[in-house]
Amino acid sequence: AKAGAEGTAAAIPPDMAPAAPGNVLIGPVVLTRSGMSERWGFIWDPDALEKRSERVLERVSKNSVLEKYTTDGAGAQVKPGDLLRSCNGQFGRMEVVSRALLHPTRIECIFERPA
Repeated sequence: AKAGAEGTAAAIPPDMAPAAPGNVLIGPVVLTRSGMSERWGFIWDPDALEKRSERVLERVSKNSVLEKYTTDGAGAQVKPGDLLRSCNGQFGRMEVVSRALLHPTRIECIFERPA
């Protein structure tokens, strides 16, 4: 399912808080892999993780599922600075979203892009 830059209503959890004023929600970013040996490819900003308990994309790792997705240009695209808001419908505390990222074969993510 291809999507534009802005998320579709079906992909955004209905009880998730809206984006901050001026920001936009990006997604769904749907990634699939054959198994745990393939990396999703998110490299998170360590300062945002430590100081704000937020997963902010710092960069995309080489030879990863996300790099291929980005190179193919399929679906909603993420870029450094985007904040992970939900994964597989899970949102809220970072621990909850982090667990969802552990899915072995498929993740569907919503990001928030600062204005």
